[in-house]
Amino acid sequence: MAEEKKCTVCEKNVAVGECDECKTPICEPCINKVKLQSGNPAEQTLNIGITSGASLSTLRQGVITKKLCKDCLMELDVEP
Repeated sequence: MAEEKKCTVCEKNVAVGECDECKTPICEPCINKVKLQSGNPAEQTLNIGITSGASLSTLRQGVITKKLCKDCLMELDVEP
């Protein structure tokens, strides 16, 4: 049976993944989540008026969430 790795950031929880760059085992609460504006014009939102907005795309919001390692800030490839 494989031994579960502990998160090296908080040293409390079980790691859900490992950073490809610094090889740090990391748990879900210790993953930095950053929201970025998409660069795709089909996913942009137009601001019309003060509080309303008209979306150019009905499928996507135009906001991308990336998960980053707390140690080296490289993007992680982990599923929640």
